[in-house]
Amino acid sequence: MRLLKTYKKLGNGINETYKIVTPTWYSFIKLNKTMAVSIDDVIVNNFSESFVTKHDDDDTDDDDHDNKINMDDIMTLEMQPMLQESIVFHEWYRKTHFNTQDHDGIITNMMLSVAKSIKYCHDMDLVHGDIKPDNLMVIREARTRDDARIMHRNHRVPDIYLIDFGMCGRENIDEGTGGTRPYCAPETNNVNNVQQVLAHNLKERTRQNNGVQVSAVSGDEYVWSKLTKAQDVWSFGIILFTLVSYYNVYHYYREYPMRTFDRAGFVRDCELANNPDISDHALYPVLSKMLCTHDKRATIDEVISMMDAALVDMNMSRDDVMVM
Repeated sequence: MRLLKTYKKLGNGINETYKIVTPTWYSFIKLNKTMAVSIDDVIVNNFSESFVTKHDDDDTDDDDHDNKINMDDIMTLEMQPMLQESIVFHEWYRKTHFNTQDHDGIITNMMLSVAKSIKYCHDMDLVHGDIKPDNLMVIREARTRDDARIMHRNHRVPDIYLIDFGMCGRENIDEGTGGTRPYCAPETNNVNNVQQVLAHNLKERTRQNNGVQVSAVSGDEYVWSKLTKAQDVWSFGIILFTLVSYYNVYHYYREYPMRTFDRAGFVRDCELANNPDISDHALYPVLSKMLCTHDKRATIDEVISMMDAALVDMNMSRDDVMVM
Protein backbone atom coordinates (compact mmCIF):
# COMPACT_ATOMS: atom_id res chain seq x y z
CA MET A 1 0.00 0.00 0.00
CA ARG A 2 2.84 2.39 0.89
CA LEU A 3 4.66 1.82 -2.40
CA LEU A 4 1.45 2.14 -4.38
CA LYS A 5 0.64 5.51 -2.86
CA THR A 6 4.24 6.70 -3.19
CA TYR A 7 4.79 5.76 -6.83
CA LYS A 8 1.35 6.99 -7.79
CA LYS A 9 2.42 10.46 -6.67
CA LEU A 10 5.98 10.37 -7.98
CA GLY A 11 5.25 8.81 -11.35
CA ASN A 12 7.28 6.12 -13.10
CA GLY A 13 10.63 6.18 -14.86
CA ILE A 14 13.12 8.96 -15.56
CA ASN A 15 11.82 12.43 -14.74
CA GLU A 16 14.04 14.83 -16.69
CA THR A 17 12.48 17.92 -15.13
CA TYR A 18 12.97 17.06 -11.48
CA LYS A 19 15.94 14.71 -11.96
CA ILE A 20 14.54 11.65 -10.22
CA VAL A 21 14.37 8.00 -11.30
CA THR A 22 11.58 5.73 -10.07
CA PRO A 23 10.69 2.12 -11.02
CA THR A 24 8.83 1.55 -14.27
CA TRP A 25 7.61 -1.83 -13.03
CA TYR A 26 7.26 -3.56 -9.72
CA SER A 27 5.74 -6.74 -8.47
CA PHE A 28 5.27 -8.53 -5.17
CA ILE A 29 6.29 -11.90 -3.82
CA LYS A 30 4.18 -13.49 -1.08
CA LEU A 31 6.32 -15.18 1.55
CA ASN A 32 5.41 -18.18 3.66
CA LYS A 33 7.37 -20.44 5.95
CA THR A 34 8.83 -22.66 3.24
CA MET A 35 8.81 -20.79 -0.04
CA ALA A 36 8.15 -17.56 -1.92
CA VAL A 37 5.16 -17.55 -4.26
CA SER A 38 4.66 -14.92 -6.96
CA ILE A 39 1.39 -12.99 -6.95
CA ASP A 40 0.77 -12.86 -10.70
CA ASP A 41 -1.45 -9.81 -10.99
CA VAL A 42 0.12 -7.68 -8.28
CA ILE A 43 2.01 -5.33 -10.58
CA VAL A 44 1.90 -1.61 -11.01
CA ASN A 45 -0.49 -1.53 -13.97
CA ASN A 46 -2.94 -4.16 -12.72
CA PHE A 47 -2.81 -3.82 -8.96
CA SER A 48 -5.99 -2.98 -7.09
CA GLU A 49 -5.64 -1.37 -3.67
CA SER A 50 -8.78 -3.21 -2.56
CA PHE A 51 -6.78 -6.43 -2.38
CA VAL A 52 -4.22 -5.06 0.06
CA THR A 53 -4.34 -4.55 3.79
CA LYS A 54 -1.91 -3.66 6.50
CA HIS A 55 -2.84 -3.77 10.15
CA ASP A 56 -2.32 -0.09 10.90
CA ASP A 57 -4.06 1.10 7.72
CA ASP A 58 -6.94 -1.34 7.69
CA ASP A 59 -10.39 0.01 8.46
CA THR A 60 -12.35 -2.98 7.12
CA ASP A 61 -14.31 -5.60 9.01
CA ASP A 62 -12.58 -8.71 10.29
CA ASP A 63 -14.72 -10.84 7.99
CA ASP A 64 -12.89 -9.37 4.99
CA HIS A 65 -9.39 -10.29 6.18
CA ASP A 66 -9.34 -13.69 4.51
CA ASN A 67 -9.72 -12.01 1.12
CA LYS A 68 -6.92 -9.53 1.66
CA ILE A 69 -3.16 -9.63 1.30
CA ASN A 70 -1.18 -8.81 4.43
CA MET A 71 1.71 -6.62 3.21
CA ASP A 72 3.84 -7.72 6.18
CA ASP A 73 4.28 -11.00 4.27
CA ILE A 74 5.18 -9.39 0.94
CA MET A 75 8.59 -8.80 -0.66
CA THR A 76 8.78 -6.19 -3.43
CA LEU A 77 10.63 -6.55 -6.72
CA GLU A 78 11.35 -3.36 -8.67
CA MET A 79 12.70 -2.61 -12.12
CA GLN A 80 14.31 0.81 -12.56
CA PRO A 81 15.30 2.28 -15.94
CA MET A 82 18.98 2.74 -16.65
CA LEU A 83 20.44 6.22 -16.93
CA GLN A 84 22.66 6.12 -19.99
CA GLU A 85 26.29 7.23 -19.45
CA SER A 86 25.74 7.50 -15.71
CA ILE A 87 27.97 6.74 -12.76
CA VAL A 88 27.27 6.70 -9.04
CA PHE A 89 28.19 10.03 -7.46
CA HIS A 90 31.02 8.90 -5.19
CA GLU A 91 32.79 7.17 -8.09
CA TRP A 92 32.37 10.22 -10.31
CA TYR A 93 33.72 12.48 -7.55
CA ARG A 94 36.84 10.41 -6.92
CA LYS A 95 37.62 10.18 -10.64
CA THR A 96 37.17 13.90 -11.30
CA HIS A 97 40.19 16.19 -11.27
CA PHE A 98 38.85 19.49 -9.95
CA ASN A 99 40.41 22.87 -10.33
CA THR A 100 40.68 23.96 -6.69
CA GLN A 101 39.03 27.32 -7.43
CA ASP A 102 36.08 25.68 -9.18
CA HIS A 103 35.40 22.71 -6.86
CA ASP A 104 32.92 24.36 -4.50
CA GLY A 105 31.01 26.08 -7.29
CA ILE A 106 30.55 22.88 -9.30
CA ILE A 107 29.59 20.87 -6.22
CA THR A 108 27.15 23.55 -5.04
CA ASN A 109 25.46 23.63 -8.44
CA MET A 110 25.11 19.85 -8.44
CA MET A 111 23.87 19.67 -4.86
CA LEU A 112 21.41 22.48 -5.59
CA SER A 113 19.95 20.22 -8.28
CA VAL A 114 19.64 17.41 -5.71
CA ALA A 115 17.90 19.82 -3.31
CA LYS A 116 15.34 20.58 -6.01
CA SER A 117 14.76 16.84 -6.51
CA ILE A 118 14.13 16.52 -2.78
CA LYS A 119 11.78 19.50 -2.93
CA TYR A 120 9.76 17.70 -5.59
CA CYS A 121 9.11 14.94 -3.05
CA HIS A 122 8.56 17.26 -0.10
CA ASP A 123 6.01 19.32 -2.00
CA MET A 124 3.88 16.17 -2.15
CA ASP A 125 4.46 15.52 1.58
CA LEU A 126 6.72 12.60 0.73
CA VAL A 127 10.05 11.89 2.43
CA HIS A 128 12.73 10.17 0.35
CA GLY A 129 14.02 8.47 3.47
CA ASP A 130 17.47 7.42 2.25
CA ILE A 131 19.46 10.39 0.97
CA LYS A 132 23.09 9.31 0.54
CA PRO A 133 25.84 9.42 -2.13
CA ASP A 134 25.00 5.88 -3.30
CA ASN A 135 21.55 7.15 -4.34
CA LEU A 136 22.88 9.92 -6.56
CA MET A 137 23.73 9.21 -10.19
CA VAL A 138 25.81 11.55 -12.35
CA ILE A 139 25.51 11.79 -16.14
CA ARG A 140 29.10 11.87 -17.31
CA GLU A 141 28.44 13.08 -20.84
CA ALA A 142 25.84 15.51 -22.18
CA ARG A 143 23.19 13.52 -24.02
CA THR A 144 21.66 16.51 -25.77
CA ARG A 145 22.57 20.14 -26.33
CA ASP A 146 20.13 21.13 -23.59
CA ASP A 147 21.99 18.96 -21.08
CA ALA A 148 25.02 21.22 -21.39
CA ARG A 149 23.22 24.46 -20.59
CA ILE A 150 24.37 24.65 -16.91
CA MET A 151 27.90 25.98 -16.73
CA HIS A 152 30.19 27.04 -13.92
CA ARG A 153 32.74 29.37 -15.47
CA ASN A 154 34.39 27.19 -18.12
CA HIS A 155 33.11 23.85 -16.81
CA ARG A 156 29.87 22.07 -17.60
CA VAL A 157 28.05 21.04 -14.47
CA PRO A 158 26.98 17.39 -14.88
CA ASP A 159 23.35 16.41 -14.44
CA ILE A 160 22.69 14.51 -11.22
CA TYR A 161 19.68 12.32 -10.47
CA LEU A 162 18.12 11.11 -7.23
CA ILE A 163 17.27 7.39 -7.24
CA ASP A 164 16.10 4.54 -4.95
CA PHE A 165 12.72 5.45 -3.49
CA GLY A 166 12.27 2.13 -1.71
CA MET A 167 12.29 3.88 1.69
CA CYS A 168 10.13 6.78 0.54
CA GLY A 169 6.91 7.41 2.43
CA ARG A 170 4.40 9.91 3.71
CA GLU A 171 5.62 12.38 6.32
CA ASN A 172 4.55 11.57 9.89
CA ILE A 173 2.53 8.60 8.63
CA ASP A 174 4.94 5.99 7.27
CA GLU A 175 7.96 4.73 9.18
CA GLY A 176 11.60 4.42 8.24
CA THR A 177 15.14 4.61 9.57
CA GLY A 178 15.75 8.15 8.33
CA GLY A 179 18.40 6.85 5.96
CA THR A 180 21.62 4.85 6.13
CA ARG A 181 24.42 5.52 8.60
CA PRO A 182 26.29 7.85 8.69
CA TYR A 183 23.56 9.94 7.02
CA CYS A 184 20.83 9.37 9.63
CA ALA A 185 19.70 12.45 11.57
CA PRO A 186 20.41 12.39 15.34
CA GLU A 187 16.71 12.34 16.23
CA THR A 188 16.31 8.94 14.53
CA ASN A 189 18.56 7.32 17.16
CA ASN A 190 20.43 5.66 14.31
CA VAL A 191 23.72 7.48 14.84
CA ASN A 192 27.14 6.09 15.71
CA ASN A 193 26.33 5.74 19.38
CA VAL A 194 26.19 1.96 19.52
CA GLN A 195 25.29 1.76 23.19
CA GLN A 196 22.33 4.08 22.68
CA VAL A 197 21.04 1.98 19.80
CA LEU A 198 21.52 -1.22 21.76
CA ALA A 199 19.62 0.16 24.74
CA HIS A 200 16.74 1.41 22.60
CA ASN A 201 16.36 -1.87 20.72
CA LEU A 202 16.64 -3.90 23.91
CA LYS A 203 13.93 -1.84 25.60
CA GLU A 204 11.64 -2.08 22.57
CA ARG A 205 12.07 -5.82 22.20
CA THR A 206 11.41 -6.32 25.90
CA ARG A 207 8.19 -4.27 25.57
CA GLN A 208 7.06 -6.29 22.57
CA ASN A 209 7.82 -9.48 24.51
CA ASN A 210 5.38 -8.47 27.27
CA GLY A 211 8.09 -7.40 29.67
CA VAL A 212 10.17 -10.57 29.42
CA GLN A 213 13.89 -9.75 29.24
CA VAL A 214 15.41 -10.47 25.84
CA SER A 215 18.97 -10.72 24.63
CA ALA A 216 20.85 -7.65 23.46
CA VAL A 217 20.76 -7.01 19.72
CA SER A 218 23.42 -5.96 17.27
CA GLY A 219 24.35 -2.30 16.95
CA ASP A 220 23.98 -2.79 13.20
CA GLU A 221 20.20 -2.84 13.59
CA TYR A 222 18.14 0.27 12.92
CA VAL A 223 15.42 2.00 14.91
CA TRP A 224 12.26 2.70 12.90
CA SER A 225 10.17 5.80 13.51
CA LYS A 226 7.89 8.23 11.65
CA LEU A 227 9.48 9.76 8.57
CA THR A 228 10.02 13.54 8.53
CA LYS A 229 11.24 15.96 5.90
CA ALA A 230 13.81 17.23 8.42
CA GLN A 231 15.54 13.85 8.22
CA ASP A 232 16.07 14.28 4.48
CA VAL A 233 17.49 17.77 5.06
CA TRP A 234 20.00 16.44 7.60
CA SER A 235 21.14 13.64 5.28
CA PHE A 236 21.57 16.09 2.43
CA GLY A 237 23.44 18.46 4.75
CA ILE A 238 25.95 15.79 5.77
CA ILE A 239 26.74 15.06 2.12
CA LEU A 240 27.35 18.74 1.38
CA PHE A 241 29.34 19.28 4.59
CA THR A 242 31.60 16.29 3.86
CA LEU A 243 32.30 17.49 0.33
CA VAL A 244 33.27 21.06 1.25
CA SER A 245 35.00 20.21 4.54
CA TYR A 246 36.94 17.05 3.67
CA TYR A 247 36.84 17.05 -0.15
CA ASN A 248 35.68 13.46 0.02
CA VAL A 249 32.71 11.09 0.09
CA TYR A 250 32.39 8.78 3.09
CA HIS A 251 30.27 5.67 3.63
CA TYR A 252 31.05 4.88 7.27
CA TYR A 253 31.50 6.81 10.50
CA ARG A 254 34.99 5.37 10.84
CA GLU A 255 36.10 7.23 7.72
CA TYR A 256 35.43 10.63 9.31
CA PRO A 257 38.01 12.27 11.57
CA MET A 258 37.30 11.15 15.13
CA ARG A 259 36.51 14.70 16.20
CA THR A 260 33.70 15.15 13.64
CA PHE A 261 30.64 13.91 15.59
CA ASP A 262 29.65 14.11 19.23
CA ARG A 263 27.95 11.24 21.07
CA ALA A 264 24.50 12.42 20.02
CA GLY A 265 25.49 12.39 16.36
CA PHE A 266 25.80 16.16 15.79
CA VAL A 267 28.79 17.73 14.04
CA ARG A 268 31.07 19.24 16.67
CA ASP A 269 31.60 23.00 16.75
CA CYS A 270 35.32 22.51 16.14
CA GLU A 271 34.42 21.17 12.69
CA LEU A 272 31.64 23.63 11.93
CA ALA A 273 31.04 26.90 13.81
CA ASN A 274 34.58 27.13 15.24
CA ASN A 275 36.33 26.02 12.08
CA PRO A 276 37.43 29.16 10.17
CA ASP A 277 37.61 27.27 6.87
CA ILE A 278 33.89 26.47 7.20
CA SER A 279 32.49 29.35 9.26
CA ASP A 280 33.85 31.79 6.66
CA HIS A 281 32.61 29.69 3.74
CA ALA A 282 29.76 30.93 1.54
CA LEU A 283 27.89 27.71 2.35
CA TYR A 284 28.18 28.04 6.13
CA PRO A 285 24.73 29.66 6.60
CA VAL A 286 22.99 26.73 4.95
CA LEU A 287 25.20 24.10 6.60
CA SER A 288 24.51 25.53 10.04
CA LYS A 289 20.76 25.47 9.37
CA MET A 290 20.80 21.88 8.13
CA LEU A 291 23.11 20.33 10.73
CA CYS A 292 21.19 21.49 13.79
CA THR A 293 18.38 20.12 15.93
CA HIS A 294 15.30 19.10 13.97
CA ASP A 295 13.12 21.86 15.45
CA LYS A 296 15.50 24.54 14.10
CA ARG A 297 16.39 22.82 10.84
CA ALA A 298 15.72 24.64 7.56
CA THR A 299 13.10 23.42 5.13
CA ILE A 300 14.24 22.32 1.70
CA ASP A 301 12.84 25.55 0.23
CA GLU A 302 15.01 27.57 2.63
CA VAL A 303 17.99 25.38 1.76
CA ILE A 304 17.53 26.10 -1.94
CA SER A 305 17.26 29.84 -1.30
CA MET A 306 20.44 29.88 0.80
CA MET A 307 22.36 27.80 -1.73
CA ASP A 308 21.34 30.21 -4.50
CA ALA A 309 22.71 33.07 -2.36
CA ALA A 310 25.92 31.12 -1.73
CA LEU A 311 26.49 30.68 -5.46
CA VAL A 312 26.17 34.44 -5.94
CA ASP A 313 28.75 35.00 -3.19
CA MET A 314 31.13 32.46 -4.72
CA ASN A 315 30.96 34.09 -8.14
CA MET A 316 31.44 37.59 -6.68
CA SER A 317 34.44 36.48 -4.64
CA ARG A 318 36.00 34.82 -7.69
CA ASP A 319 35.45 37.92 -9.84
CA ASP A 320 37.13 40.09 -7.21
CA VAL A 321 40.17 37.84 -7.22
CA MET A 322 40.37 37.89 -11.01
CA VAL A 323 40.20 41.69 -11.12
CA MET A 324 42.99 42.01 -8.58
